[in-house]
Amino acid sequence: MRHVVITGLGVCVPTKRSPDNLFQALFNQESLIHKDSRLESFGIHDFVCAAMQASDLSYLDEHYPELAKHNVSTSGKMAYHALIEAKNQAGLEVGAHSDRCGLFFGVNKNLISPEQIHRMYMMAQDSAPASYDGQTDYLPHRPDAIVKVMSEKLQVNQPILVCSDACAAGSSNILAGMRRIRNGDLDVAFCGAADEGSQPMMQLVFHKIGAVGTPVFSDPQKVCRPFDKERNGCVLADGAAFLVLEAEETALARGAQILARLSGGSRGSEAYKITASKPDGSYYALAMQQALNDAHLTCDEIDHINAHGTATKSNDAAEGRAIHQLFKDHQVPVTSTKSALGHSLAGSGALEAVLSVLSLNAQKILPTLNYTGPAEGEAELNIVSQPCSAKMDHILSNSFGFGGLNTSLIFSRGDI
Repeated sequence: MRHVVITGLGVCVPTKRSPDNLFQALFNQESLIHKDSRLESFGIHDFVCAAMQASDLSYLDEHYPELAKHNVSTSGKMAYHALIEAKNQAGLEVGAHSDRCGLFFGVNKNLISPEQIHRMYMMAQDSAPASYDGQTDYLPHRPDAIVKVMSEKLQVNQPILVCSDACAAGSSNILAGMRRIRNGDLDVAFCGAADEGSQPMMQLVFHKIGAVGTPVFSDPQKVCRPFDKERNGCVLADGAAFLVLEAEETALARGAQILARLSGGSRGSEAYKITASKPDGSYYALAMQQALNDAHLTCDEIDHINAHGTATKSNDAAEGRAIHQLFKDHQVPVTSTKSALGHSLAGSGALEAVLSVLSLNAQKILPTLNYTGPAEGEAELNIVSQPCSAKMDHILSNSFGFGGLNTSLIFSRGDI
């Protein structure tokens, strides 16, 4: 079985377009969360998010004019930037590994926009309404449309895989690429994901099911509180990230810098409930244990956990119990970067994979903002509430999605 290493990273989130800048901002306890001005423009108040700003979108349009003719969605533009950044850091020449290179992209469905709904409403009021043209209004902005553009840019022949594993999509794609390289099917895999979680209809859907946090605190940056006793829901966000995975011998042969190793992972599906896992955390614990088994590691060898940590009551309680059940007396430091980044849904697992690699390289643990203590009856974890330095060899990163999709990945230092 071949070893898999990481040689390139790329990200795109609101106001941050490089991995190092993002990591430093999070280490400095900067939050990207703000009031949802787009929903406020529709007269809907008391929502917060971490949304791409006009200046972010202008930057992407200016730097990637080739995307204009493809009518790419916001998440697609973000993904394209993250992909190019990762490719450039890896130092891979386009087409150099076309026959042994794969593209794995995670993204969820694109909901209809308020503007489209309003246009349909106005058409219905017309005495002779024009027909609604889904081909024109929806298909050009399909979130997976960017995949064709990316594959042509990279000159990737096959395999090309688009995965929609809800909030686990990013991690699922990384795992898929890792397995193809391990098995000898590929030498290189571009693995990433993106999502526009702040899209207004997505916000309203998550509000309807009681999953988004309400601003009981006057400061929007205090709303997202993973594992905290006062948490009341997640904060939706825009985000994209890509990683370049390579067979170790391929990376060494071309003199590439090895940023980290992808030591193992697991992906499983449960059927407890579409929007929640079993409250005792047993399914989450199973995902983590299977990742440990795949990496040939024990709980005591994990130095840090990048938790899924959405700040919803059910998810955090179940994940906390799973960590406590599995790691027992090993007080492994736990962080949820969603406290600062928000939850970018499909994009979150890939983003947190990038941050895990950067944590290993810097030997620094990012903080969980707004944490003051656990709720009564919940597991007491070693939540890192302040940025700190630590000696780390292995980091476990969790991504648990709606529909019962549970993925855990283990990243290790590149020099061990």
